[in-house]
Amino acid sequence: DPLPLPLDAVDEGTLIADIIMSPTETAWMKSASDRGLSVHPGRHMLDCQIELIGSFTGAL
Repeated sequence: DPLPLPLDAVDEGTLIADIIMSPTETAWMKSASDRGLSVHPGRHMLDCQIELIGSFTGAL
């Protein structure tokens, strides 16, 4: 699959995030990391959503 955005269009210092759970490192993130960009995997978003939903529903 092609990358969602050509990485040559991304400025230095840009944080690349992906919401895909598996694989942990997607082709998008690997390409960005190889170019020296910071990456943020989707797991962090899921973890925060679980806490918020649990708090909202009273389950946690």
